[in-house]
Formats: sequence, structure tokens, C-alpha cells
Amino acid sequence: MFKKILANLPFNPSLVEQINFYSHRLRGEAALRRLGFIMVILSLLVQIVAAQYPAQNSLAASPNDIINGITTKSSLLQAWDNNTGNIRAIYEKFGIKRANIAAIPGEKPNATIKSTSRNWWSTGRLPLTSFGISSTKWGERTVNASGNIVYQRPLRAWDTGPSSSYAAFQGKNQFGVSFWILQTCGNPTFDRPYLPTPPKPKLTVNKTLLTASRVKPGEVVRFRIEYQNEREDSLATGFKLTDNLNPNFEFVSLDDLSSRSGNTLTIKRSGELGYRSSPYVSNLSVKVRANTRNNTIICNSAVISSTQTGNKSSAAPCITVIREPLPKTSPKPTPAPAPVPTPTPSPNPTVAPNPPPPTTATPSGYCVASTSLASGSNREVIIRTEAYVQNGARVVGYLYDIDGNGTFDYRDNTSATPYDKQISNLTAGNHKILVYAEITSDGGPTQQTGPCPTQVIIAEEPRVNLSKAVTNVTQKVSNADGTSVKSGDIIEFKLTTKNVTSSDYRNYQGDDYFGDVLQYAELIDHSELSNQGLVLDSQNHLKWTTLNLKANSSEVKTIRVKIKEIIPSTNSPSSLSPDYNCAISNDYGNEVTMSVDCPIVKTVAQSASTSLPNTGPGTTLAIAGSVAVVAGYLFARSRIMIRELEVIKAEYTLGGGM
Repeated sequence: MFKKILANLPFNPSLVEQINFYSHRLRGEAALRRLGFIMVILSLLVQIVAAQYPAQNSLAASPNDIINGITTKSSLLQAWDNNTGNIRAIYEKFGIKRANIAAIPGEKPNATIKSTSRNWWSTGRLPLTSFGISSTKWGERTVNASGNIVYQRPLRAWDTGPSSSYAAFQGKNQFGVSFWILQTCGNPTFDRPYLPTPPKPKLTVNKTLLTASRVKPGEVVRFRIEYQNEREDSLATGFKLTDNLNPNFEFVSLDDLSSRSGNTLTIKRSGELGYRSSPYVSNLSVKVRANTRNNTIICNSAVISSTQTGNKSSAAPCITVIREPLPKTSPKPTPAPAPVPTPTPSPNPTVAPNPPPPTTATPSGYCVASTSLASGSNREVIIRTEAYVQNGARVVGYLYDIDGNGTFDYRDNTSATPYDKQISNLTAGNHKILVYAEITSDGGPTQQTGPCPTQVIIAEEPRVNLSKAVTNVTQKVSNADGTSVKSGDIIEFKLTTKNVTSSDYRNYQGDDYFGDVLQYAELIDHSELSNQGLVLDSQNHLKWTTLNLKANSSEVKTIRVKIKEIIPSTNSPSSLSPDYNCAISNDYGNEVTMSVDCPIVKTVAQSASTSLPNTGPGTTLAIAGSVAVVAGYLFARSRIMIRELEVIKAEYTLGGGM
């Protein structure tokens, strides 16, 4: 339209009025485009500032962080100088010195690592089970850094999707090994499970029969397998526990089973077994096959192995298969033997008797043995033996046959009577003990008295099974595991500690990390804790001590919490933390998890973080720059068109067009 007016202007001078109209319109349009261009420029400046100073998470700390709030190398060095959270001892455990941190180029993170690109292992202050992550799938090593207990485990254990990426400060430690310190949380990370001087693992395995030792075909037999890496700071790689069941056994179940091939059972725990203060426990159930013969003795052991230690077998507990006896049959009568005549001896000639040899007193005697347990122990056995001798004999020593198998296990040369012998390391069960006193007389041979039998019963080493149950009191859900909770709901946790042995468990130390629960809930009555002997420490661990947990008894701790009326919409502190993830997870023997009905703001934020593309500051700046260029072009075009119209009007007026 504008071009048509200009083309017809020489033939119709009255069109100058329309040019004046368009000129005013273009001036208004130019003013609007000027304002838009200024706003775009300001937006671009905001994007530049945001790229230079990126936003931080709304939550500054997680209890798993080695040191929180790490954004630059300077903040990392400042934390070192202040020894915040004892990071010097922790970093030095992995060979990282202040000079190594100072040598990292630049101020900002200089590397990005992807959790699945290598075998990354990171370090944190809490075990995986504190966040409801099973350590069965992921190997984990407990590390003691000068009294600071930290945990090293695969970085991919934290992934909630296919993989995760982390900004990090990359450098080399004092031994020339590359390390990565993750931004925000300060957790040292390596491309393998790493310690400068790792100790050799010490693996132990114990297999115990839980049911009767005499069973019938078709009955179920249960075993307990306990295995552990007992050496602090060590990590067994290539770990495997194997149980080759006897062919007379039929497999039923095994806790933490990784794979099974026929009667060969395997537990791997991701191939690594780190140091742990208490053993892992797996219960094995098998069934005796129906065609097993009578009086068959079946023994089975478990074998534990790793790259560093080779194979080690447990004891092989045995059972005896007893079938129903067959009906008795009457034996055939045996005929009496024919009588044999007695021969009459012929008379012998009389022979003078030889003189008798000189008589010497033969040493003789007997002994009495008894057993008792040493004070404060159920493993240290004291065998007391009293010897009684005759005919001038004296005691010269004692022999001990443990379990009465015909082999002397100990020999003590002593003349004392009574005499106390202390032995240890007997396995749980009933042990028959035979003691022999060695006696002699002057110039005579050494002889043994008859056996002095005694026995001792060694109780099991006390062990506990842990379990947790959760109830939603408000919604009247007896088993709230896997359900959703809302604001104001009252939740009841029950922590059960069961002594599964016939021995009292003295001074049991209970510990349950409750921090994940308290992010979305609060305790209803603190006196409820003190009345049960529970203490909530500064790290949100519930701790207690049970002085004596009786044999085959249980103890239950009950904790009630109320979901907060205003559920926090707080973001997670870092990509390594499951805190504030709209879920409550708690682990005490078994894990219970409940989803939280989070506010819509939190839900939108979570959806945006997972579904929207992660553009980053570079992409945002490029888009803002493009918009600024287009807005500038449109503003400049409007100004040029206004000037062209003014020039046309001026020339037309000077040319006498009006």
C-alpha cells in the first residue's frame, strides 16, 4: 500500500495527506520498537550477568556433603584453611593436599564427569542405606580418616535416570593420581575405588545350622550365612560368595541371591565388599530330597573369595537324614550246638617252682574334671582337674581330648592338682571333653589314668535381626510402605530388634538415621523418645543402648511423627543428594518408603527439571542475542522509512507540488 501511494503521488498530489498519516503512524511504531529494543537489550544484560554468576541451590547443605557450598576454587581453599568439617583429614586420606587444590587451573570447575562414562567412585559422610539406597546392589567401603568415618561407593548409585553429569574441579594428588572434587558438595571422586595404600581385605564366612541336625526326607533345613570384610579401609574386589549345595538338597531360597546355576548359589554384591563393622547375614533354606537314603550325612559349606584373598571356606554344618524304620520281622530260631566232650588231662611230673620276682609298687590313681566359663565371657572355658594317686605316685601332666575324637589337643606338664586349664575359640554347641592325668613313681614308667569326662555348652554369639514397619494412623493404613502421605498425617514407625540366638546380647547399640523423615515431618512428643531411651543427635541419628537383650526376645521402639502442615518446596541441595525429593525413606534392617504430596510449585519444578531441555547459559545468551538483533533491525527500519517520507515531502513541496 505504501509503495502504491508513492507511485501515484505525481499523478494525484492530494495523496500527500496520506503520506502525512503514514509518517505519524511510523513515528508511533518506531517509538514502540525503540522500547522493545531497549527491553531486549536489558534482558540480554541480565542473561550475561546470570551466566557470570550462576544461581545457587535454595538448600545450602546435605548431611552427606563433605563440605557444602563449594562453587569456586577459592571457596574450596578457604574451607581447607578453616578445616571446615575436618576436610583436611578426609582429603589427606586420599592423598589430596592444599597444594594439589591450589594447582587446579582457573577458579571455576574445569571438568564435567558423567556417572556412566567410567567406574567413578565418590565419597560421602553417610552410607547409602541412610538414603534408602540398597548396598546389596552397590559395593561400599567404610573409610576411617583420622576418626572421621566416610563412605566410598560407585557414583552411579545416585542416578535416578540413565546417567547424571557433575561439574568438578580436576587435579592430581600428591601421588600423581587424578582426582575430581564435585562442585557444591565437595565430595572427592576417583575413576576407581581408590586409597593411596589400601590394606589387604580380611574376609570371613561362617555357616550355621538353624534347624535340627536329624531330619526326614522332604523337611526344610535352614542355615545362616554370615560374611564380612573385617579389615578397616579395605575393599575386596572380584568378591563372590558361593554355596554348592549337596545333590540331596533342593534349593528353596537365599537372601541377596545374585545368580543360581543348578545347585550352585552365588552372592556378589556388585563384585566389591568393603570393610564393615558387622557381618552381612543371608538366610538359606533348602529341602531334603524325598529319595535320600536313611542315615545319609549331608555336610555343606560356603566359600568366599576375592581377587586379593583367594578362596576361604566356612565350617560345614552337617545333618543326618532319618527315614521311618521298616517293620520288624521275627528272626529264625538258631539250633543249639552239639555238646563237645571234655578231654581228661594227663598227669604232669612235679617241677620245682621258680622264685617270685621282686615286687614294685605300680603307680595308680584317678581324676575328676569339671568345666566353667571365665567371668564375663561365654567363650573362655576353664577345665579344672583334680588327680588322686596311690602307691607313692605323683602327677606329672595332663592330656586333653576336646570333643572326644581320640586326638590329644593339648598337653600341659605340671604337677599341680587341682589344675585349671583355660581354652578358647570353641564353636557354639555341646563339647565333650576327656582329660587324662599322667602319673609316675620314682624309677617307674609314666602312665595315664582313665579318662575324666566332662562337657561344656558354648552358647551362640548373640546376633540380632532388624526390621521396621510403618503405619499411617490418620489414613488407617496398617502397612504404609509404598503409599502416599499428606500434610497433617500422623505416621508411626516401629523399629524391632530381635535377638535370634540363645545368648543374651549385652550393650546393644541401636542406630537409625531419621534425617530423611524429619525433612517432611516433625516429632509429635519428644518425651516419647526419652521414655524409650532414644536420643536424637545433631546429625538426626536416633541412638540408644540396650543393656541386656535377652535370648530369643525382641525389643520394639515406637516413634510417631506428623507430616508438616506446610510441606516444604525446598530443592535438593545437589545432584548427589536424595534430600527433599518428595519421598520419605527409612532403613532399619529393611527399607520403608512413602511418597509425599508435595506442593504444586515443587511438582512443577521437578517436572521442569526432568522434562524441559537443559539449555544452559550459552544457549540462552544465543537466543537473547538473536532476539536483540531482530528487534534492532525492525527499529532501524522504522526510522529509515520515517526519514524517507520526510525527504519525499520536502522535495515535493520544494518542487511546487502543493
